[in-house]
Amino acid sequence: MSSSPHISVQISGQNFQLVCEPDEEESLRAAAELVNSEITSVRGGSANPSVSLETAAIVSALNFAAELLRRNSDGSDEYSNQNLAQLVDKINSVLPD
Repeated sequence: MSSSPHISVQISGQNFQLVCEPDEEESLRAAAELVNSEITSVRGGSANPSVSLETAAIVSALNFAAELLRRNSDGSDEYSNQNLAQLVDKINSVLPD
């Protein structure tokens, strides 16, 4: 029995240790790069101290959620709400208390 790999990703200068299935590692790394890029963009390029990391993460999550809703071709609100709830749970799990 093999265990899921632990991977390390860096988002906005912070390291995160994540667990994922072996076949999900590449997409998780790509997602981390996308999140890092979006947060950097929200913060105005390099880390802008006038925008907190928490605020940038929330704005980034809203941007991703809006994009998900735009791409949702089947129009199912239940599907969209479920995906958004999962996204919010993931974001909350990595934000500092």
